[in-house]
Amino acid sequence: MNEHFQPVALEHASRLINHGPTVLVTSADGERRNVMAAAWSMPVEFTPRPDFGRAPIGLRAEADGIVVLGAADPVALYAPGLEWEIQDDGIHASARAHIVGDRPYVIELRCGSDSLAPHPTAEPERRERTEQTWRGWLEGLRLPALARAEVGRSALTLRALCHEATG
Repeated sequence: MNEHFQPVALEHASRLINHGPTVLVTSADGERRNVMAAAWSMPVEFTPRPDFGRAPIGLRAEADGIVVLGAADPVALYAPGLEWEIQDDGIHASARAHIVGDRPYVIELRCGSDSLAPHPTAEPERRERTEQTWRGWLEGLRLPALARAEVGRSALTLRALCHEATG
């Protein structure tokens, strides 16, 4: 067997199949030439485990996303334009979809709501407001000169893990 190839278990073989359009990309460096297949397909999996996986849940696919059933608080995944395949083992459910093509998709996890209605404010505007809020918070910190960007990312991550209304 070629050193660049490894055997793949049959149950994982579907991960190697491109769903949708594929483009061949060529490159050359002196005498060395190469061809690579590039596909615009990305599997997305939604596997919610509310209450740390202790409670059984189900999923219901609708036209614009997925509603989590059986959770203590309402949860929905707003994802217009994606077609979901749900797998349920009787205790926990998972959903899988494929993002195909080069168009943008909006995927929003909505905790505290099971609404799959479009938000009244466009996603780019909401993203800009959120970025402004977090940029402002970050600018208020005294960060070290050494590894400033890395420390800033870590601070943002830790802050985002705090549970409170953040806007």
